Amino acid sequence: MMRIRQIIDFVKGVLKRYISPAFVVLFCASFILWYILKLGNTYVTEYDIKVEIAGETIKVPCRVQAVGTDLLDVRKFTRRSIHIPLKELEYSVEPHLVDGDTTEFYVINPHSMRSAISGRFKAVKDISVGTIPLVPISAEE
Repeated sequence: MMRIRQIIDFVKGVLKRYISPAFVVLFCASFILWYILKLGNTYVTEYDIKVEIAGETIKVPCRVQAVGTDLLDVRKFTRRSIHIPLKELEYSVEPHLVDGDTTEFYVINPHSMRSAISGRFKAVKDISVGTIPLVPISAEE
């Protein structure tokens, strides 16, 4: 621990001798301004958005086109989930074989999922939805 502290003090001394504090302040200010200017551009990125449907949480792969600041809003929904009521979605119920048993799943229409998700993000220019995982029908319903 003492050795690391000595190395840090040595580096600080060298930097202080050769780099002016005004340069460091102006360098940081220019970086912040550059970052703010770049956030105003339109970007396209892919996120897995967590969606809660009928008590089940699924990850829906989405391609999002938005301004940089609005993408930061979408990013927070990669950690928490969006609740979408089943009545907002178009779906069909289909049986599938899982572990030797027949289980029924909701098969959700991608266009209705896209409409439901894009309705939650007003500032986003475009959202396209990838392959939607099957949602199992729980016993409570």
